[in-house]
Amino acid sequence: MNFNDFFKALWGFEPFPWQIALANKVETEGKWPTPLGLPTAAGKTAVLDIALFALAMSWMCAARRIFFVVDRRIVVDEAGERARAIAKKIADADSGILLEIKNKLIALGGTDALLIQTSTLRGGQLRDDAWARSPIQPVICSSTVDQVGSRLLFRGYGCSSGARPIHAALVAYDSLIILDEVHLSKPFSETLSLIADPARSNAYMGWCEESEKSRLPRPLKFIELSATPGIQPAFAHSDNDVKHPILKKRLTHSKPATLVSSDSKKLVETLAAQATSLATGETPKIVGIIVNRVSTAREVFQNLGESKETKTGSLSSLQ
Repeated sequence: MNFNDFFKALWGFEPFPWQIALANKVETEGKWPTPLGLPTAAGKTAVLDIALFALAMSWMCAARRIFFVVDRRIVVDEAGERARAIAKKIADADSGILLEIKNKLIALGGTDALLIQTSTLRGGQLRDDAWARSPIQPVICSSTVDQVGSRLLFRGYGCSSGARPIHAALVAYDSLIILDEVHLSKPFSETLSLIADPARSNAYMGWCEESEKSRLPRPLKFIELSATPGIQPAFAHSDNDVKHPILKKRLTHSKPATLVSSDSKKLVETLAAQATSLATGETPKIVGIIVNRVSTAREVFQNLGESKETKTGSLSSLQ
């Protein structure tokens, strides 16, 4: 049984070369390389798949609780959707490698009713503390930095005073934190480095007693992901990825940019005009308009709805 077969059973196609290489490296070396310097659109979220496979196979670097942390709500939600899809595919398996993985996860603490607990922690929605109900339950949790970070430091958002040490312990032990877009979260990365450094005399990780033998097993592990890590990455994509028929298109395709100046009073009209121009070109497109205020977004949407072009059918492609 290998990661390649597991991935193909999950999704119906082969993993990218870097995904296979990372899984092999983690298995043979018994630890996660960090940082991972992987370009945008290279499929970084598949690190979740590798982490779960490592847990099922009881690799040395495995962790029972897997946290995918990023300061982008939309990415948090996407990671949560992937986690739920993985959990469902394994739970529904009745043969093959996915059934083997299912049985291994049950042996680790999952059940037929709840094989993998998947949770999403972010602002703007009801708090999901299902991940913290059992210390032996395999978990994949997607979260923003403040949600996991506050729990790690005994200050969990929305947690009662009695629940805070429980959440802190569950994040700090037998856990893997995958910190994506690390260049946006340097303070949290530095905090994790201090807490998880095995070479450091660390009161946090050895709080139970002074003796080395008394320290709790399987302390926190974390890895950094970024397309722009800022330092030499410990792991990156290879020439095989650049030659891959799918990744090649993503990595080598031109990404032109045009700077258009606009008076603040005419910003809405300028955005709407630029978007309409892009959407009504020769090739049908989906155009995204990103602004920093909800009110501005609504004004742009209203402007597009009132324009002659959008009334004839372009509005759907501009949403």
